[in-house]
Amino acid sequence: MSGIICPKCGRSNVQGSLFCQGCYTVLEGALIATAVVNLDEIAPATTPDTAPADNLNRLNPNAVVLSIGPEHQRLVVLVTQEAVLGRLTPNQAQPIIDLSEYRAFENGVSRRHALFKRTAKGLTIQDMGSSNGTWLNGTLLGSFQPYSIVSGDHLRLSLLDIMIYLP
Repeated sequence: MSGIICPKCGRSNVQGSLFCQGCYTVLEGALIATAVVNLDEIAPATTPDTAPADNLNRLNPNAVVLSIGPEHQRLVVLVTQEAVLGRLTPNQAQPIIDLSEYRAFENGVSRRHALFKRTAKGLTIQDMGSSNGTWLNGTLLGSFQPYSIVSGDHLRLSLLDIMIYLP
């Protein structure tokens, strides 16, 4: 079985890899994609901490809307199988969902903090052995254990607050 060739360094990686083991570039055909979308341009939110149902219904069924921090900055992420949440640092493995611009470092978010995973039953989150913990609706999660997520859940990666909305 042939591997996935990194477009940046040319290294052959194991099938199913999300990033190159040599240079940590996200590989073509990776199972996730991220895009910043201003949902208010589709239809204004009624309050900063809610995502209108009309907006969510216009999104891809695999979309996950993250309303991040006190400013409720919205990031739309497509999770078809799994996606790592974390922060990018020089010369380190690149997270799939880089939360650096949301003050992840200042808020204690690990480089590879948590994992979204799509299952037959829906979306789950698991802490990846982070230094400062992951909370779901106020409950500290055990490391490497999946927990189900539903729309409206409150996720906290160390001190970084994230509201989750699903279509």
